[in-house]
Amino acid sequence: MVRLKEQWEQQYEQWRNRSLRDHRYAYLWCDGVYPKAGLQGDKTSFLVVLGANENCEKKPLAIVEGYRESTESWSDPLRDLKSRGLKNPALFVGDCALGLWGAIDKVCPKADHQRCWVHKMRNLLVHFPKGLQDEVRALLREMYYATTKKQGESLMGRFAKQFGKEYPRAVDCLLEDQEALLTFYAYPRQHWVSLKTTNPIESIFAPVKLCTNAAKPIRSPCSALFLIFQLIVNAQKRWRRLNAPELVAKVIRGVRYENGQETTTTKKSRKKVAA
Repeated sequence: MVRLKEQWEQQYEQWRNRSLRDHRYAYLWCDGVYPKAGLQGDKTSFLVVLGANENCEKKPLAIVEGYRESTESWSDPLRDLKSRGLKNPALFVGDCALGLWGAIDKVCPKADHQRCWVHKMRNLLVHFPKGLQDEVRALLREMYYATTKKQGESLMGRFAKQFGKEYPRAVDCLLEDQEALLTFYAYPRQHWVSLKTTNPIESIFAPVKLCTNAAKPIRSPCSALFLIFQLIVNAQKRWRRLNAPELVAKVIRGVRYENGQETTTTKKSRKKVAA
């Protein structure tokens, strides 16, 4: 077992230090994952960065131990990715962790921000009584599937008007991230299903969590890290590519989109939504 751990550690270090100069990445998903894996306490997280390259392939770019997803914890892996040749991606997709967005602003200040709809929906629903949650959930789904940014903004305005008086905290929770929730409209419609949420990371970690939770208790975060790395790297051959691969290369070249449709205007600078 000791020899296997040493082998896994060596493989992880080689992977962690590999060059990233051979590919360009359009989209990066970032999330903090908390596998049980028999670990003690609740402070250990693993910060995961997943990228979609010019071939529309999803690749794990970083899997590191972090501490409660702070700005400092997220800044280190992002700086490391850039030092190994990662060119500025167009878009980051993540949850509402302020530490993540603070790190992105420091390391990749020109990148767009897309907040995860699934996380936002969960955060909103806790502000409502159970008897009202089905109605709220239906309104949120209508926003999620809006076909234009204007329609999405209109639905958010309706939500604010309907619930602002009795549930102001819920309305504030939604509107504070309004622009960051609607960033995906500036990207190809064929990619929206992948850009609205951090599900690309959630989906690859679902089987990982099952394996680690079923395993014997893991005594150290490092051991858990090496095991998780092995599970993810071995599974990536089965991952589904993004829809419309040819459009990823266009995004990398700076082609602009409005409501999911390519526009004729040239991209001089993409306005980053506020975190």
